Amino acid sequence: MQPGFMEAILMLSVMLLHLIITPFTKVEESFNLQAMHDLLYKPWTNVSSFDHMDFPGVVPRTFVGPLIISLISAIPKLFSPLSPFVMLHIVRAVLGSMVVLSLAQVRAALSKRFSEVTGTSFTAIVVTQFHLMFYASRTLPNVFALIFTNTALADQLGPSTQKRYRAIVLLSVACALFRSELCIYLFMTMVVNLIMRRITLLRTISIGLCAAVLAASVSIVIDSYFWQRASYPELEVFYFNVVLNKSSAWGTEPFLWYFYNALPRALGGSYLFAMFTLLSRPKEVGVVMLPALLFVSVYSVLPHKELRFVFYALPVFNAVAAVGIERGYRTMRFKLGLRDYKKTDERSKRAWKIRDILFVLAFAGFVGVTFAGSIVQTVISSAASRQNYPSAVALRQLHYLENERYAKTLCANGERREGYIHIDVDSAMNGISQFVQHGATDESSCWTWRYSKREDMEDFSTREYTHLIWNKAEVDGFCVVHVERKFNGVDWRRGRIKSIAHTYVHRDRNVSAVGCL
Repeated sequence: MQPGFMEAILMLSVMLLHLIITPFTKVEESFNLQAMHDLLYKPWTNVSSFDHMDFPGVVPRTFVGPLIISLISAIPKLFSPLSPFVMLHIVRAVLGSMVVLSLAQVRAALSKRFSEVTGTSFTAIVVTQFHLMFYASRTLPNVFALIFTNTALADQLGPSTQKRYRAIVLLSVACALFRSELCIYLFMTMVVNLIMRRITLLRTISIGLCAAVLAASVSIVIDSYFWQRASYPELEVFYFNVVLNKSSAWGTEPFLWYFYNALPRALGGSYLFAMFTLLSRPKEVGVVMLPALLFVSVYSVLPHKELRFVFYALPVFNAVAAVGIERGYRTMRFKLGLRDYKKTDERSKRAWKIRDILFVLAFAGFVGVTFAGSIVQTVISSAASRQNYPSAVALRQLHYLENERYAKTLCANGERREGYIHIDVDSAMNGISQFVQHGATDESSCWTWRYSKREDMEDFSTREYTHLIWNKAEVDGFCVVHVERKFNGVDWRRGRIKSIAHTYVHRDRNVSAVGCL
């Protein structure tokens, strides 16, 4: 088999492993995930029943991405009545596979442009790092855009002029559909390519505008239907984040935060490899590295910063780092080979050999430390992330306790009971989605479940609910049947993950006191 195919399988396997370890999602991913659930399980003619009509979020998001993923994910559902929890894995796996496919294209382009060692180095970097593989299947708008930016990166690495224009088209579509800040990346890519005379101005502007207008038109048609009003979501997001600058309400960071915190944390040693490679071989890697650096620099003007906002730069840095590793590897082999020393002075020959050995040791040591550090970070981060979604685990545990452990006591004579669960705001933001809720038609349960995420709890009594998923330890008239813990740091001295009680599963005492803690 071809090395590229096996490495693509490796990337796919690592992505799926992250998905299985941490299947749940948080609030930033909720719109796309809830939209996928509604597209899979609710009639499209009844948009009023969709989750986003009750919980629209701060700004609207496009349905284009969820629509594509849902249509693909619906195929296995046609052949088997899969549970919503299984479908949660499938929709994320479909998205993650698209990201992996785009990364495999980058790997192939590196191998073709430089060597197989470069492609293999890129794969090794990607699979050992935590953030890129962890987020590859997470339903963020940034991840949908990442598919386009990765494919554009692969096109930029190739020699084909036609593919350079296709890269402009891809970035234009991603900007118009998913993340408006990519217009900065698009502009920087155009400028660098124009300066290097790889593209022409008139053709670039014409195809870029046509692609953006077409993508925006598709978004307006689809989203106006699903939002039940005239809507172009990405324009509204741009106005909210850039014009009004309201995103600052979620926290601010210093101008250079991406460069001294986010990128080093996500890239590890490959960050230094990439920067050194840019300085030593600007003609080889400048065409892909400079747009990414300029994009991050300009985007740093916005005070609200998150790593996901600059995801698109991670594969670029990794690709350039792979080029640096390949060049270092080639030099190392040359220095360790049968080199023809023409010098006659023994002291000079010995000094030259020592310098070669020092280079080999330094290069091999730094590469080894880089990969070892990435693996350690990935293991720790994966273990920590697994505990970052306590509310989803708590809800599944509630279903298990009432359906399995206490079924004989609570559902005597095969009768079905009505269960009404309230999910507080904090719990709704920590992993709970419609995919982990059991519907009223679940025949395996002796309960018929209903769910509420009503936020004005002070205006009514909790008595109408049989169960609560709350972050409060005590509620009058209820007893706790389960406590779920959340990540609370790393105990480096003992080498373990620390956790703290976070989500409490309450049951109304009038229902039953069986299993109360």
